Order: sequence, then structure tokens, then C-alpha cells
Amino acid sequence: MDFWICGNDEFARDEFEHRIKVKALGTEMRFPIAEDVIIRKLDWYKSSDIDKHYLDVLGIYRIQRENLNTGYITQWVSRKSTIKIWQKIVDRKR
Repeated sequence: MDFWICGNDEFARDEFEHRIKVKALGTEMRFPIAEDVIIRKLDWYKSSDIDKHYLDVLGIYRIQRENLNTGYITQWVSRKSTIKIWQKIVDRKR
């Protein structure tokens, strides 16, 4: 499980609004939606070139592919200049 501090940019505010509630161990917690994790990890991969982020996105995509709002992802990865990396993920599965 990753934890990070919420930023104050437009994406961070959007990400914060999309969180989902999950009850675990008797406690209600909030987690980011899969789409926001993908967008965030692609951004981290772009800035760090750490393969773990790319592999995490690939895994999320493989598991959640049918449930993802790819239009939302494409909108944000275009704005964050990670569209080529995202397209590589999508094309890899085909």
C-alpha cells in the first residue's frame, strides 16, 4: 500500500474527489480509484524512470481493463504528457 500527501494542483483535487470508501478491519477508509492510481503512477514513472511504477500500471490495466474509464485516463495523461507511456500499456495487451 502506498501513501502520499495530497497535492494542490487540479489533478490532485480531482483525485481527492473521486476517492472510494472501503470498510476494512472495522474502519472506513478512502482509496483512490484505479484510474487515478494509473495516472499518478504514469506521472511518477515519467519523472523517475522507476520500472515499478510502469509495472504497477500494467498490472492494474490487465486486471481492471474492462472496468476502467479510459476516456478519463486519456484526458489526464494527455494533459500530463504521459500519453505515449499509456498508449504503450494499452497496445501491449492487444
